[in-house]
Amino acid sequence: MTSSPSYAHRHLLLTNLLKQHPLESDVHSSYDFPVTRRLLQQKRSIALDVILLKKWNGRVDHADQDLFHHVDNLRLSRRDFEIIGRLGDGQFGVVDAVECRLNGQIYAIKTMRKHAITRAGPQISLAIERHIHILAHSEDGPVPRLIAAFQGDQTVSLVTTYAACGSLWDRLCFLSEDEEHAGRMSETEIKAWAPQMIAAIQWVHDQGFVHRDIKPNNFLVTDIGRLLLTDFGSAAALLSNESTDQRRFLPYNQCLLPVGTPDYIAPEILMYAEDALVHASEATDDETADQRHGYDLSVDWWSFGATLHEMTLGKGPFWAPSIQQTYNLLIKFQGNIHLPSTVSSELREVMLKYVA
Repeated sequence: MTSSPSYAHRHLLLTNLLKQHPLESDVHSSYDFPVTRRLLQQKRSIALDVILLKKWNGRVDHADQDLFHHVDNLRLSRRDFEIIGRLGDGQFGVVDAVECRLNGQIYAIKTMRKHAITRAGPQISLAIERHIHILAHSEDGPVPRLIAAFQGDQTVSLVTTYAACGSLWDRLCFLSEDEEHAGRMSETEIKAWAPQMIAAIQWVHDQGFVHRDIKPNNFLVTDIGRLLLTDFGSAAALLSNESTDQRRFLPYNQCLLPVGTPDYIAPEILMYAEDALVHASEATDDETADQRHGYDLSVDWWSFGATLHEMTLGKGPFWAPSIQQTYNLLIKFQGNIHLPSTVSSELREVMLKYVA
């Protein structure tokens, strides 16, 4: 009995197959993100999408049936991975550590239920999430690399590289002395992590996106101590500007719902969501809505400041027993954060720079 092709062999066969079916020009023009020559994997991903969508939409002829059969046998799927253990639970799905049956490597797989994605609407974008992971291949970005993406009847899955040392949240939990609050890091450790956190957030902004859910859980730690920023399900694309000196904003229609995690969310996100509710309750046709812009990338820096606060003091600057109480504190915030005298002047200055 012959053995099944290895991961490397299947990848090579699929790559060669996709090269034989280049993208049509109208696909390039209709794709949501720019396709550049250096993003070879992105081109292959789009070509694969086109083939699969034709099949799923029933627009195939006999020749296409053979092509789809070959593609379906060669591409990675859920059957190629064995779950080892749960890494985390989120609002829209779960993340597990898995072992690839083809090469024995460990990866992370994020599985989201389709009904939850549909219910979330503009709060989540799988296209942006996958695109940012793909960008990490060509830019050597501080983001886990995408290995595969596939779907079943009820779920959608993204397979990425695995960070063996957990997250900064895991580190805070390890340092915790009780179950109610996270632990506290030393300023020496914070100074070691902070530059990497800043570089990762800036990299995402440089690619033209806002993360919108910066928090300790989303900074993964590799076995060599490198931080990787993950979970781009809430990310949104910035409006393009002709001048690089101008501030870049999100489209207004991407700011109508609260996005992010309560302890780290920026006040602007809540204010725009509240504004949208007011306009909806008035039931008026706002013709200027399409011309307005939303908040800008500063919401990520606010969340970074709140994350530093938790790393330093064991809780966020607006922690409260309930989400509603946290939101009330955020809305009423006047720019004054109380920090104990144990916080050094250097770290105090950094935190107040972002949470202000």
